[in-house]
Amino acid sequence: MTLTPYKPSTFVFFYILGLLHVAPLLGDDWPQFRGPGGQGHHTTSKELPKHWSETESVTWKVPISGLGWSSPVVSGEEIWLTTAIEEERSLRALCIHVDTGDITHDIEVFAPEELVVKHARNSHATPTPVIGHKHVFVHFGTYGTAALDRETGEVAWRNEDLVLEHQWGPGSSPILVEDRLVFNCDGMKRRYVVALDARTGEIAWKTERSIPINKGGHYRKAFSTPLQVESNGELAIVSTGANQVSAYAARSGQELWTAEFNGYASVSTPVTSRNLVLITTGYGDKSLIAIHTESIEGRKAGDIAWKTGRSAPIIPSPIAVDGAIYVTSDDGILQCLDANSGESLWKTRLSGNFASSPTYAGGYLYFHNDRGETFVIEPDQKQLKLEATNQLDSNIQASMAVVDTSIFIRTASSLYRID
Repeated sequence: MTLTPYKPSTFVFFYILGLLHVAPLLGDDWPQFRGPGGQGHHTTSKELPKHWSETESVTWKVPISGLGWSSPVVSGEEIWLTTAIEEERSLRALCIHVDTGDITHDIEVFAPEELVVKHARNSHATPTPVIGHKHVFVHFGTYGTAALDRETGEVAWRNEDLVLEHQWGPGSSPILVEDRLVFNCDGMKRRYVVALDARTGEIAWKTERSIPINKGGHYRKAFSTPLQVESNGELAIVSTGANQVSAYAARSGQELWTAEFNGYASVSTPVTSRNLVLITTGYGDKSLIAIHTESIEGRKAGDIAWKTGRSAPIIPSPIAVDGAIYVTSDDGILQCLDANSGESLWKTRLSGNFASSPTYAGGYLYFHNDRGETFVIEPDQKQLKLEATNQLDSNIQASMAVVDTSIFIRTASSLYRID
């Protein structure tokens, strides 16, 4: 038998080819929670709809069975989301055709023997899926994580080993970083961040939270989604847990830095503005904190730049636009802050309560409330500029998706395409 000599170029070719099946999507897709960069931004220069209602600008509306607060994710002709049919204990993934609104896949991914007690504002299908080139990855917290073939809907792998006590149900969405599916596992007993090999579902690394918490129960909990960033020239994952936010090396899971605070059960996702990452602390101190991501000018990555407790949210994520931070509290206080200093530039009250995270697209900000209203706001650091208030059929807690000139909004009962 003749042995073929090892050729590095051949190895590299097939390694890259393998990555293409699992790597994050680029371009005009909306493949994960809060879009391509995970921060709620869409870079289109095209005009997007700003005015709509049940009878205006709706291309299609499709009813969604069960209950789920996962946000829609979009690639090509596919929209994916998850839902839970509680009476049947069925956790499902749906694929909906972009053009027609037809449901092309309705897949039972997990059927647990029992469903844990959840918070009244939560669901058993709250984490948002992630679309890769060949697979879509769905996550149901302690119930399990799975990869589905986008074309056939068949399950490629399942991981049901990461069991934890949510107390209030699952919340943290996964993100896809190269060939790793990364998500937070902050339970009442175990607290860690984990990366699964997206090709196999096996654990690539798992890093325990470094700051101990002596209190039990919900004081250990968090529901935040991690964010991919650059920190000191290294690809890193910023992750908010109870009492700490940390950066982890994307390939190894090694903790790079940590900032400590007093807070728990935060839901919102970190965002970045220049060399700062901004997080909310949840209950307890209930603050918005800015943290340096670079070690320059006598400060270290992980040092706190500023902190404010004024109307900080627990559930909605902040959004950064042109050096300003826009954020709504859960009870509807919208404010604009200077990203460098934390100074409040203006503040106003919007109607309703808020859980959905905002989106910036086509030059406007979109905020959704639990009454089915969307407030379309032009960013301005001096005053509120409200362009429109739009009404749909029911509560909006999912965050919207944007592709080309279309907006996709999930309410408690339906998915809309608005053009």
